[in-house]
Amino acid sequence: MKPKKVCILVRNYVDRDPRVARQMRWLTECGGYQVTVVGYGESGLNIQEIYKTVTFESRARSTLDKLFSAPKLLLNNFTPALAGSIYWSMPLIKDMYEAAIAEDYDIFHANDWDTLPIAAAAADKLKTSKVIYDSHEFATLEFEESPRFKLFYKRFRSTLERENIHKASVVIAVSGMISEELNKTYGVRPEVIMNCPEWEEMLYHETDPGDIKLCHHGGYHTSRGIEELIKSLNLLDNNYSLHFRLLCDTRTMEKLKGIAQKAAPGRVFFHPPVKPAEIVSVINQYDLGVYLLKPVNFNSRAALPNKFYEYLMAGLGVCIGPLPEMRRVVEKWGCGAVCGGFDAKSLATAISSLSLKDISVYKMRALEAAKELNAVVEGNKFKNIYRNL
Repeated sequence: MKPKKVCILVRNYVDRDPRVARQMRWLTECGGYQVTVVGYGESGLNIQEIYKTVTFESRARSTLDKLFSAPKLLLNNFTPALAGSIYWSMPLIKDMYEAAIAEDYDIFHANDWDTLPIAAAAADKLKTSKVIYDSHEFATLEFEESPRFKLFYKRFRSTLERENIHKASVVIAVSGMISEELNKTYGVRPEVIMNCPEWEEMLYHETDPGDIKLCHHGGYHTSRGIEELIKSLNLLDNNYSLHFRLLCDTRTMEKLKGIAQKAAPGRVFFHPPVKPAEIVSVINQYDLGVYLLKPVNFNSRAALPNKFYEYLMAGLGVCIGPLPEMRRVVEKWGCGAVCGGFDAKSLATAISSLSLKDISVYKMRALEAAKELNAVVEGNKFKNIYRNL
């Protein structure tokens, strides 16, 4: 049988997006699909010599472009018909569309709201193609805490999504809350494919009562409560230590080290970051994964981030802020503690209430949860979507 041709669209660097990388691999494992990825990257980029790629060098809008588009974005709040013309004038959108219609693709897989119009237009042009839309997050509330976003971009995004989402045969979301919100807003019923890591069999290890190790990894952002994590050490006994593997600029790192030196000298460690594929095995040495993501917008409240699943895969108990989606997983599996708030005191109170037995139980239950919350299980759901299309 002739393989079906799939065009994956992403306005991100195609070799740096883990969710897109999983999509490519799952389609290859399925068999019967010829995959092309259209997105950003270096010219001539080749991913594992398996996938055809059409890549463009990302470029930001010029100041002049922004000045010209700002009045249109404002007018779009009252005249939604302007959204299309604004969108198609964005950098590389037409280039990606031309790449998408360069071959007779059977399926267009749009990642994020900003490739959905390309996929819909290309499918309309080719007549027989189908569209799968992976929303990733909920686009229209992604930065709802920002007045600038509300003023210029919220209506713009919602217009484009509303105009094109029903052209997709299947819609995918990363969490149940986002799926429910898409259903409530647009009347679609998305499938949920979570950002779970690859399955790795990790061993349980006992907790050293003289050095209970907390850990946190990933990129720095003001909403992620990094400073609060550090300050919590000042409220915990000296047998607790905190280990970071952060991606941030030098200035931010020096600021964090200063806070650590003041709050808990000698008990906060900043280790070099490691490759994504190495994270689970590296953090397996710790005891509790901690995360105080603040509910600054809908997507934060609905978050089920990579690091949360990586903690579980590594066999760590978790201690998190009271966000509903992560709370649901923690309570279902009994693999951690939920803080009463998003501040250092709430975290310290939650952690100090745990006995060594509690931590041991959380770690064992995390390993059990990981048997279900992994990329093999999610990949089977993804493959069934394609098989049933």
